[in-house]
Amino acid sequence: LDDIMDAQAIRFSPESGEMEAGGTFTMASPYEELQIRYTLDGSVPTAESPLYAGENLAMSGKALSVNAILVDGNNRQIGSVQNQTYLAAQSMTNIAEEKSAAEASSIYSEEYTADKAADGSMDTRWATPDGTITATLELAFDREYTVNAALIKEYVDSGETSRITSYAVEYWDKESGTWMQAYKGGEGGMSKACVFDSVTSDRFR
Repeated sequence: LDDIMDAQAIRFSPESGEMEAGGTFTMASPYEELQIRYTLDGSVPTAESPLYAGENLAMSGKALSVNAILVDGNNRQIGSVQNQTYLAAQSMTNIAEEKSAAEASSIYSEEYTADKAADGSMDTRWATPDGTITATLELAFDREYTVNAALIKEYVDSGETSRITSYAVEYWDKESGTWMQAYKGGEGGMSKACVFDSVTSDRFR
């Protein structure tokens, strides 16, 4: 039951991780008997957190991390914490287009190669063969960049939900000679934003 609720418990609108300055967002749940309690500072909400009553909430700063839970009449949390991160569109610099190389663990066909994931066009994309469970996309650069956020845009057919059930953002650490995790997320989506502590590297995946 918790898995079913988590999949549809709280919906954020817009779903996109990008938002213009002064933009607003809303939350909704199909469970009218439950309250939505939320935080806007990245902390974990509790039954004592602010109550959401259907109002428009405003984007503030360069990034906003929204955490929300459902609470019943006995102040018990139902399901898990739901998260949405919004990035101010005007504050982002897209370094992906500056890549020197793009490699993927697999591709669906020559129309869906790794470089299509970061060519600046919304009409092209990277895709993997049918039935793929795990895949990796790596971007390499001619110099090091310091980054603290990523925006992942997944192609979702009309009427479909995200096919990504979990993902991670990693960077190559030259000192240790290993991949290090900068962020780990759950379900994907048409536009998924994630914010993390600043990391510096010339390779990201």
